[in-house]
Amino acid sequence: MDNGKRLYGLRVDANISFMFTEWENFIDRYSAASNAGFKGVESGDEIYQYSIEEIAKAKSEANVRQIVIVSFGGPIKALTAIPGRENEFYQTFQKTLKYALALNCDRVHVCSGLMANLNDYSKYEEIYLKNLRYCSGEAKKVGIHILIEPISTIPGYFLNNTNQAIEILKKLNCSNVKLEFDFFHAQRTHGNMTKTLRENIHHIGHIQVSQVPKRDEPSNSGEINYNYIFRLLLDLKYDQWIGCEYNPQGDTIHGLQWITDYGLTF
Repeated sequence: MDNGKRLYGLRVDANISFMFTEWENFIDRYSAASNAGFKGVESGDEIYQYSIEEIAKAKSEANVRQIVIVSFGGPIKALTAIPGRENEFYQTFQKTLKYALALNCDRVHVCSGLMANLNDYSKYEEIYLKNLRYCSGEAKKVGIHILIEPISTIPGYFLNNTNQAIEILKKLNCSNVKLEFDFFHAQRTHGNMTKTLRENIHHIGHIQVSQVPKRDEPSNSGEINYNYIFRLLLDLKYDQWIGCEYNPQGDTIHGLQWITDYGLTF
């Protein structure tokens, strides 16, 4: 594809929970991503299956940056919005912070968790805001940013669309809590992404990309025109990492050509 110029301002990292799954042992994906050319990685809650020492060693030996980690428990078992479990949440968040610090990772995606009663939104929101303020305070002490991400694929997930997330951020008014903007979920729930990005770029602390509807490589046929999107991000002066959170259609490495085709930087 002829993009006219390279987009030197846009850097991508590999989400090794989605990519490099040819390496069955999760910890081996650090070196696999590095060998493929990535300078940064992000990951889900698989990291907590290993000791801090094991994960830190794998990252160090691969010589990559850890851009984002997901909070302990992941989306399904998260407690951030769950009433009555605040003390347990505080303990698990402290464990998350220990992993983040050991990995020199300054962004933590704090998942919201599932609502048992979909008709009691205000109760869940109250706890969610309370716990996020706690996260903000604890993370600020050690120079870490908190990310919240709407997830559209898990029934009952509390934080499930971008507009809701923006309202949460406004109510929080915490400078170190930002939106993790995943184009896959944003397109599925509301689309209209140019307007959303232009109006809310100051709220965004991390971006993730994949194609809709298959959640595969961004260059594949689908609903999102990434040639336009990447240039829009450059125009908006977005200068953070872009996470490759997609399911490769085939071999991960053979599917990476889209990165150089779009003129992005590993």
